[in-house]
Amino acid sequence: MLEKFLVLKVPKVQFKNSTLLKKPLWVSIATLFALVVISVPLIMILNQYHEEIVRQNFIEQESRILNDQIRQKIDIGDSISISYAQNSAIRDALLFEERGPIIKELKDMNRQFSQKSRFQNVQAHIITVDGRSLVKTYDLESYSQDLTGQDLVKRAIETGKSTSGINIGGAANYFRVINIQPIYSLNDESEIIGFVGVSQGLRSVEDSFATNQVDYALFAPAGNETESNARQFIISKADYFESSPLSGLVFIEKQLRSQNLYFFDDRIVYTQPIVDHDNHILAVHAVSIPLQEYHARVWQRNVDAIYILAAILLSTLSISGLLLLVMKRSVINPLAVFEKTIKKITSSKEYGTSVKIASDDEIGRLSEQFNALLRQTEELIHSLEYQQEAIDSSLIVSRTDLHGTITYVNQQFERISGYSAEELIGQSHSLVRHPDMPKETYKELWETIQAGQVWKGQIKNRAKDGSAYYVTTHILPIENLSGEVTEYLAIREDITELVELKESLQSAKEVAENASRAKSQFLSSMSHELRTPLNSIIGFTQLLEFSDLNDKQKQQLQNISNSGRHLLVLINDILELAKIEAGNYEMSLEPVNVKELVLDSFSMVETLAKMKHVTLHCNDEGLNHFIKVDFTRVKQVLLNFLGNAIKYNRSQGDVFVYAKMVEEDGCRWIQVHVKDTGLGIAPKELKHLFEPFNRLGHENSNIEGTGIGLSIAKDLVDQLGGRIGVESTEGVGSDFWFSFPVIEGLGESGTEQIAVVSQEDDVFKSPDAGKNINGLRVLYIEDNPYNVSLMEDIIDTLDGVELTVANSAELGLAIAEQVIPDVMFIDINLPGMSGVELLPLLKDLPELKQKGTAFYALSANAMEGDIQNGMEAGFDRYLTKPIKVNEILMLLNASV
Repeated sequence: MLEKFLVLKVPKVQFKNSTLLKKPLWVSIATLFALVVISVPLIMILNQYHEEIVRQNFIEQESRILNDQIRQKIDIGDSISISYAQNSAIRDALLFEERGPIIKELKDMNRQFSQKSRFQNVQAHIITVDGRSLVKTYDLESYSQDLTGQDLVKRAIETGKSTSGINIGGAANYFRVINIQPIYSLNDESEIIGFVGVSQGLRSVEDSFATNQVDYALFAPAGNETESNARQFIISKADYFESSPLSGLVFIEKQLRSQNLYFFDDRIVYTQPIVDHDNHILAVHAVSIPLQEYHARVWQRNVDAIYILAAILLSTLSISGLLLLVMKRSVINPLAVFEKTIKKITSSKEYGTSVKIASDDEIGRLSEQFNALLRQTEELIHSLEYQQEAIDSSLIVSRTDLHGTITYVNQQFERISGYSAEELIGQSHSLVRHPDMPKETYKELWETIQAGQVWKGQIKNRAKDGSAYYVTTHILPIENLSGEVTEYLAIREDITELVELKESLQSAKEVAENASRAKSQFLSSMSHELRTPLNSIIGFTQLLEFSDLNDKQKQQLQNISNSGRHLLVLINDILELAKIEAGNYEMSLEPVNVKELVLDSFSMVETLAKMKHVTLHCNDEGLNHFIKVDFTRVKQVLLNFLGNAIKYNRSQGDVFVYAKMVEEDGCRWIQVHVKDTGLGIAPKELKHLFEPFNRLGHENSNIEGTGIGLSIAKDLVDQLGGRIGVESTEGVGSDFWFSFPVIEGLGESGTEQIAVVSQEDDVFKSPDAGKNINGLRVLYIEDNPYNVSLMEDIIDTLDGVELTVANSAELGLAIAEQVIPDVMFIDINLPGMSGVELLPLLKDLPELKQKGTAFYALSANAMEGDIQNGMEAGFDRYLTKPIKVNEILMLLNASV
């Protein structure tokens, strides 16, 4: 279609027809009126604000001037007092408290001060080291007055340093600026032999403030009130304060401690208390200006603000008027062109019509964008036709009225359902409903769309030939411009193949889960069957260790014991790996101190290191940090690293444990390293290092191992959210490490103590065999004769213990009522009733309750779930086979 350009003459827009002009004008008028209305409260707010600023400026300025003046007088006093303190004649005479030489020297120095400076009459006070008055230049007859009660003198004596401040002093006993300077011995510059005091009046301070038309005076206590907060302060009696306009003011100590600014009838006063070393108020500085001056300062600020606001208002109104004129010419008139063009396009539907406005501003560019939008609309209509065709070829689309009657279907609907459009339109959508679909689904569907919401779900439908097909469905309520729902649009996608694939995958998953359960049951059964003979092997081996054997027999016995324990470790490792693979590992996360973890692990491998002639080294620098992990599992990983570093090391080799901090992902990680000087690992073997049962060529060596320890270690670290790695050089050694994030705030600072609990090994320390436990009754319920024989041999090592054996749960229950044992060992897998089923019957026996019988499970079922079930059943302890002889002996000794 050829593009039609419509060049329109810009019409004249009358003010009365221009809504865009009316609104800004009325807004401007309303704004001006609002500003006039709020001007009064605004001025009041500004006045309060400016009063606060003036008060604050007055306090800050006068406080700064006052402090500068006092500091200046203190500095002058320091200079004068130092000149007195350094006079050798005064220092020599003061050592022997000779007043005559001191008086003479002071007169000479005063004469020199008068000749060479503006200080015409400097007065000094020489004080002994113990605080007695020795010489006053303004009262030569005074002598031996005790000055230790004077605050500044007292402080100088206590500290041995120069002090300064405002206190009563001088000939007139007014508050003056006083400097106290230590006098040191001529023979020993570190020995204080007395003090010199210099005082100055406050006339210069008063004169300085008067120069700036500010009144200053010092106020002193009026009397000797016992209640300190009630003390009154009146103007000082110094002659230079006699004519002060502040002379009639009175201040109360309680007020002075809570405020520093006062308003009186004709003036504003700023006060600054003078306090002694014990925070007692000695006197008060007062600085004042007339209220008239204060109000003048506030008013000046108000006037400045009013001028600024008025200028802003006038500028705003002027700009607003200009903008209205510009708006009328540059915006309103061109918009009229748009209005006429749009009316023509709306009536003719000719989207090729264009508008052209001859201007380079935003309106002109807007006309270009409008023309581009018209072209895009044409292209969009054309594109929608192709999109509709694409949807019809891939998605199932239908529309229904509010009652579910089909009003439209696309070709894909016809193809999938097998019905033609003529057969579908006018029919209810239930025509393709499959009988397997529950009615509740369609009830929920209708409730959702009738509420004006989109329903999403999966539906099984039935085609014309009776076959089933599956679709994912989105049903959308379609609203008209008034917001009323007029029909429903359904968009579906055929997912029959996906559903069939999912069903096949579910079947495969069930087969895999059944295989996994079978594996776990097999491992549990194998654990039980293997532990039962191991119980006899290891148990009798432990008993033989208490016998008198020659060295060769002991070595043979040790070989049997080591082989049995090695087989037990292999069984435990296999069960451990199975638990990890099955995801049945439970973690108990808590803050763990890395240093405690390393030291605890060191104590468990020291014996192995000595046997292998390997030296352990630990650099504990950087170890004292906390990580949030399962203590037992991380200890298991560290023990694996340490055990391998010792086993695969060379004789006289070394193992080093150290830590370093690493920044990763914006947080600090602690990396714990176990480095050895052993055989090392070839680069080609490193990628197989963490594979289970892969010993990297050491299968036929004399080094014991199962090849799954590192696999378990990696799985544990991964489950705890850590990282694990290794660096190795063949023939040099290996460096294994794991890392975890550091808990910030815990560690070397010691600000928070964390109790780190290290779990002890299940094997008890060897008790004293043959200990006399007279009268202890033990009942053992076990059907395996080898296990019974082993228990009998264990009991034979103790004197006075009576052992009774029952080979079934039923017999054990009957014997328990007769024997009333102190301790019962119960096997879990018994013929007939199990040990878990027997336990509640035993606990219900009144005789055993009164006796306080201890119940210990003793079973080859060593899976974690077996132990947990046993403890939940109520056993006092769950012992796993093979029996640990020391553990049995310890429990029996503890039962006395």
